Amino acid sequence: MKTFLLFCWCISSGYAQFVLIDSKDPKVLVRSSPQQTAKNIVDTLHQNAIAFVVGKEGNWLNISYETNQKAYTGYIPSSKAKFLSKLQVVPCTELAEKSKVFQADDISVTIAIADFQAKKHSLQYGNKTLETIDFKDIWGTDGTIPQSLYKKISIQIGKKQLNLPKIALQSLYEPNLKATEVYFAPQTSTLYLVANNGDGTGAYAVLWIVEKGNYQRRILEISF
Repeated sequence: MKTFLLFCWCISSGYAQFVLIDSKDPKVLVRSSPQQTAKNIVDTLHQNAIAFVVGKEGNWLNISYETNQKAYTGYIPSSKAKFLSKLQVVPCTELAEKSKVFQADDISVTIAIADFQAKKHSLQYGNKTLETIDFKDIWGTDGTIPQSLYKKISIQIGKKQLNLPKIALQSLYEPNLKATEVYFAPQTSTLYLVANNGDGTGAYAVLWIVEKGNYQRRILEISF
C-alpha cells in the first residue's frame, strides 16, 4: 500500500466551476446575451439550482445547466450566483494514490479508485476508435482505453451512512483525486462532491449531490 501523503491538493480551473443560484428573488432570469433587456429572457432558475460557469463577461456569468434532462446555456448576473467553493469546505485529511478522505465534524467522505481492467468490460469500437464501454458513453478519454475508474464513494453525515449507487459512478473514467473537493451547505444539509477528471479533449467535471443524507443526482459537464 502506498504511504499517505502529508498534504492534499486543491485545484480549480478559472471560471469552469459549479455555482448555486443564490438570490433574494425566488427566481433568477436567464438571458440569451449579457445584458438586461426585455427581449432576451429565455428561462428562469430557482433558488439553489445548479449551473456550470463556462465564462464571464463583465458582471455576467455564461452558464450551462440542465432542466428536465436537457442542456441549456445562457447568462445570469454574477451577483445572483455563489460558487460552490464559497460554501463550507470539508477538508481533505488523507490522500493516497488510489484513495482520498475528507473529514469535518460529523461529515466523512472516502473515495476509492481502481485500475481499469479491459477484460472485465465490453468495448465497442467504430473506425478503430473506442466509442463506448459496456454500451455506455465514455467520460474521461477520447477514443482510448481508460486507465482507471471509480471503485467506491462512501459518505457519512452524522449517523447516516451511504455508498453512492453504481449508476452514480457509471461511465466515469480517469478520476483525478487531486482535483476533487467536497463542500457542505448547512442551511439545506446538502453535500456537494466535485471532481475535475480526464485530460485534454476527454476532460470533464462531475458533481454529485447528497441532500439530508440521501443521494439525489449527478451532473456532468465537459471541461475546457
